Amino acid sequence: MRSHHRALAPLLPIAFETLDLSAHDVVISLSASFAKGAITRADQFHLCYICTPTRFLTTHTDEYTQHSGAFRVPGLSYLGKKTLGYLSQWDQVAASRPDSYLAISNLVAQRVKHIYKRTSDGVVYPPVTLLTKETVKKEYLASLSRLVSYKRVDSSILACKQLGLGLVVAGDGPDRARLERLADRVSIRHKNQSLESFLARYTQADGVTYFTGILTEHEKTWLLNRSKLFLHPGLEDFGITPLEAASLGVPSVLHQKSGCSEVLGKDISQHCKETTPSSVADAIEKGLQRRWSTHRLQAAAKTCQKKHFEEEFISNLEKLYQLWQSGQ
Repeated sequence: MRSHHRALAPLLPIAFETLDLSAHDVVISLSASFAKGAITRADQFHLCYICTPTRFLTTHTDEYTQHSGAFRVPGLSYLGKKTLGYLSQWDQVAASRPDSYLAISNLVAQRVKHIYKRTSDGVVYPPVTLLTKETVKKEYLASLSRLVSYKRVDSSILACKQLGLGLVVAGDGPDRARLERLADRVSIRHKNQSLESFLARYTQADGVTYFTGILTEHEKTWLLNRSKLFLHPGLEDFGITPLEAASLGVPSVLHQKSGCSEVLGKDISQHCKETTPSSVADAIEKGLQRRWSTHRLQAAAKTCQKKHFEEEFISNLEKLYQLWQSGQ
């Protein structure tokens, strides 16, 4: 469905509005777009755990239309704009339906207030799976994400190109072809090639961008364990992977306003003020020169592990449900 989810977007409001939730006293929606629009009765409590206001309708509309082929075709462009207008109106109506909101970061809470005129009743950071640390040589500069434009992998590539540094780009997505064209020198992993053999020729100063494609969980842990610095400069709603890297004692380059930067402060990550290549390049240079505390990085990651998330979420749910019941 992922490859067609944008085309199906006009139908998703109907799908969520027609869900039969009548058997439940409490409804919890996890929403980055449409789930918050589920319809509940007045005697049902609806808590929305929100990842972000609908990105392609709010914070990233221009980016979405610029990278969509449909918006470059006159007839389809007109239809697309009308559809976005309808979905934007529906999104504002849907945002009024939950009784309470919990946000995944303070950044998202601010967006909810600004875009939906709703106040989040708390912030609960998402759960992070702590990875298994190995005592191995740190050698890679690495990026790992879905290859979409808002992740700003392009800035990581151009920053490393500017510095003459090798970069491992893990992941796949619709932006991959453009990213490959941006790189000065490219190495692409073959389908059946092991990650270790693919990266055997990597050196930090070789100036090559290594595209690995999608990694297994084992490969992800292998790569992060061997990374000097993890590059994640996009303005993220939260950002799980930098915390996974931190659980291995690996520092990250992060946008200073990203949600995960609320956990990984300036003392344990290298923040960049902007998503531009020059800002990212400056952060990479500083990050490579700093000495990092493995203990402090791991301690920060542990604050977001699953058991802490469950405790925080349940505590907030119980408190908000009681307030709702009392009419406050």
